[in-house]
Amino acid sequence: MFVFEFLFRYICETINYKIINMKKIYSLALASIALFGTMSAQQNPFETNGGRQKAVLAPNAKLPYTKVKANTTATHAKTASPVFRKQIEPIGDLMTQKGLLLDGSASANQDLFLATVFMDSTVRVSSPTSTRNVSDILMGSVLDLKSSLLDPSFTPIVNSTEGFSIDTIFIPGSYVKVTPAVDTLYMWLAWGDTTQTTVWTKVTTGTLWVAPLSTWRTNVIGSKVTGAIGAAGNKVRSNAPLANRTLVKYVLTNADSVTQAGQFRYITIKLPTPINIPANNLVNCFFTFVPGAAMASNDCVYAFSGSTVPQNQNGFAAIVWGQTNPALTALADYVNHQVDLDGYNMGTTYGKEQRHAVYPASYRVYQFGDVASAPAIVYSVYGPNAPVGINELEKSGVALSQNMPNPFTKESVVRYTLAKDVNSALFTVTDIMGRVITSENVATTTGSHSVKLGAYAAGVYYYSLNVDGVVTTKKMIVE
Repeated sequence: MFVFEFLFRYICETINYKIINMKKIYSLALASIALFGTMSAQQNPFETNGGRQKAVLAPNAKLPYTKVKANTTATHAKTASPVFRKQIEPIGDLMTQKGLLLDGSASANQDLFLATVFMDSTVRVSSPTSTRNVSDILMGSVLDLKSSLLDPSFTPIVNSTEGFSIDTIFIPGSYVKVTPAVDTLYMWLAWGDTTQTTVWTKVTTGTLWVAPLSTWRTNVIGSKVTGAIGAAGNKVRSNAPLANRTLVKYVLTNADSVTQAGQFRYITIKLPTPINIPANNLVNCFFTFVPGAAMASNDCVYAFSGSTVPQNQNGFAAIVWGQTNPALTALADYVNHQVDLDGYNMGTTYGKEQRHAVYPASYRVYQFGDVASAPAIVYSVYGPNAPVGINELEKSGVALSQNMPNPFTKESVVRYTLAKDVNSALFTVTDIMGRVITSENVATTTGSHSVKLGAYAAGVYYYSLNVDGVVTTKKMIVE
C-alpha cells in the first residue's frame, strides 16, 4: 500500500506540463494524459481540468547536435567505435531503440514535460488552479554506454573493457529570470562500477516498486547523496568518494533565460577538464538550481501560463520524459518504456523527506529506475578514452586505432574512422626492414571500418593507412 501511495503522489507532483518542441530531434505534438483519480489541489495542481501548457524551444535556442533528424536517436555527428564522438541522451535513445513512438501523436508512448527543481521545499510553484511546494531537489539520469540499445546498430558503443571520456553536458531547462539575482546550476557527475557501494545506492525492486516494474529489472541504481534529510538548510550533494565525482557550478546568465514559462533552452556546460570514465563504469549526472538571492517561505519560483500567482523569484524547470500511452489510470498501466533489462540507463530523482516539515515521512528521499520523470540530459562522449584519436579525426579527417589485441598470435583487428568519403584508402603491413608483407584496398566511405589481421611470424611489424596520400602508421607485435 505504501508503494502505491508513493507512486500515486510521485506521478502527480512530478509530471507537470507537456512540452512541444517542433525543432527538437523528437517531433512532438500535444497529447492528453490521464492520471490517477481525483486528488486535492495540493497534490495535483498541474493535472486538473486538462490545464496543460504547450511549450516550445526558445527563440534562437541551439540544439546540441550538428545534424537534426526528426524522430531519431541522439546519435548525430556519430563516428562509430573504437574512435568516436557522439551525443547521447540515454532515456530518449533507449526508448527509440525499443521501438517506442515519441512523435507526439495520440498513440505516442512518451513525451516531454516540465518539472521544477530546487534546493528548498518551502518555495512554491503556481499553476492556473493552485500552488504547491517544490518537491524535487536533484534530478538526473544514469548513462550506461556499453548498453547496445543506445546505438542504432544494436552493437555496444564501448565494451566492458573500454573506457570513454565526457567533456560537455547539455541540460535542457526552462530558466525564468525575474530579478537581477545571479543564480547557479550545481551539476554533479559520479561514476563507478555497480559493485562500488561507496558510489551507488542499489535498491531491489521488490522493496521499492511493485509489479510490473519488478518483473522487468532485478534492481535499480542511483548515486549516493548526503544532506537530503534533516534540519532546514542542509546542503544536498553527492556522497561518492572524491575520486569518483566532480562538481561543476555553472553560473546562469541572461542568455540562458527564457522570456516566458514553458519555453526552454539547451544549457551547455563544458567541464573544466574532460573526465576519463574507467571501463565498465556507469555515470550519473544530476543537478539542482541554487538561487542567488535569499528566499522567503512561499515565494513563487515558477508560474506557469495562466497562473493565478505571479512569479516573484527566479526559478528553473527541468525537461523530463513521462509516459503518455497507456494512460496512467492504474498501476498496471506502467509499461516497459524506460527500462533496459540488461543495462542501467534510467532516470534518478531525489526528493525531500521531512526536509522542512513540508512533506510527511512517507515521501521518499530518492527514486531510481524512474518511469515517471527522467530528465532529457545529453552527454557528449568520445573514446574509448582516446582523445588523440579524436584529435586526429577532427584535424585530418582520419583516425587509425591500435590493433586489438596487441601483442597477438593468431588474429587481431585494426579499426579506422573516416570523417567523410574519400577517393582511396590503402592498408599496408611491413616488417622492420620496410618490406611489404600485405597490402589491400579498404573501405572509403564515411564512418568506422575494420581490417582483420591474420597470422604472421613472430616479430615487430608496422601497419599503415594511406588515405588520399595522407599516411598514418602504427606498430604491432606478433608473439
